[in-house]
Amino acid sequence: MGTIQTKVAGDSYLNLEERERTFVSPAFHCHAVYELYILKEGRRKLYVGNRLYATAFGDVAMIPPNVPHRSFGQTAYSGICMEFSESYLYREYQKEERIQMERCFEQPIISVPVWAVNWLWEEGIRIKNGEGEFRDYLRETFRILSFYRGLTDCNTKIAVDSDLSPIGSYIQKHYLEIRGLDDLAAHYQMTKSYLCRVFKRQTGISIITYINSLKIQHACRYLNETDLPVSDIAKKCGFSSAIYFNRVFKKVMEHTPEEIRKMERKSTK
Repeated sequence: MGTIQTKVAGDSYLNLEERERTFVSPAFHCHAVYELYILKEGRRKLYVGNRLYATAFGDVAMIPPNVPHRSFGQTAYSGICMEFSESYLYREYQKEERIQMERCFEQPIISVPVWAVNWLWEEGIRIKNGEGEFRDYLRETFRILSFYRGLTDCNTKIAVDSDLSPIGSYIQKHYLEIRGLDDLAAHYQMTKSYLCRVFKRQTGISIITYINSLKIQHACRYLNETDLPVSDIAKKCGFSSAIYFNRVFKKVMEHTPEEIRKMERKSTK
């Protein structure tokens, strides 16, 4: 098994991938593009923001820009991944089409039938072989998604442990004030080592990774919506120093804060 990857433009691409059972998706990460993932085979659990979904054949994960997400599971799987930037959306589609596409991302999971998954896979191979345009392929994908969006009940996809455990729920409300594991350990009257083990067992990720992902998501809003210096944003998002903030930000976003700000400003011009 391997990965079939097709680069279609500088700000969009298509993956048709097959993964072994042992493949582990990165811990929570986010990026400044729209992403959708159509599961063709296998089962995956998927965090989108602070909710956990149990996905299977035909489920399409809809991930807006700058939303932390992560998938994991115990089976081999295959699927179709598409990503595109906001600038690509505005460059390639008319206003009515953009509204339809953006509306689909208001719903985290959309389920489509067998015929749709098979058609999308076969057409994806055609695009990979240079026999069609990604722009048209993406347009047809969203016509399918728009139809089935109203037929999907996302509540049936929410996993039992969707709240990221009681500890996770507390973090979601207080992540900006949490300065480290000492704060959490004191709140729950646990040792730090036990706290970390409990959270990792229930969620599959470390506490620090989760807290930093939420803080970086918050920082992205400041970068996009304000002209605050990066050092001020770091303080507002609960980081002890701008140097540490920049290091964590690049690890999560794969770009520096300044680069993300420039990309976002460029995409809205």
